[in-house]
Amino acid sequence: MQLTDGVAEAARRTAKLLVSDIRLFHEPAVSEGRRHRNLLARLAPEIERARQSYDAQVPAAARTHTDYFHQELIRTLAGGDATLLGNLV
Repeated sequence: MQLTDGVAEAARRTAKLLVSDIRLFHEPAVSEGRRHRNLLARLAPEIERARQSYDAQVPAAARTHTDYFHQELIRTLAGGDATLLGNLV
C-alpha cells in the first residue's frame, strides 16, 4: 500500500514529538542510558507509553508501512546507535 505524503509526514511528526518529549523530560536517564548502553532498560515505561500514544494517533496503514516511531527512537534517543536500545523491536 502506498501512503500519501501527508499521512507519512504526519506519522513522522507524531513520532518525533513523542520521542522528543521523552528526551526532554528524561534527559538524565537518556544520558545515562547512552553512557551505559541500556536506554531500553532505563526508559522502557516511557517508551511504551509513547508507543501506545503513537499507535492511537497514527493510522494502522502508516504504522505497518514504516515504523517511524522506532526510527525516531534510534535517531533521537540513541543518537543513531540502534544497539543502545537493546532488543527493542
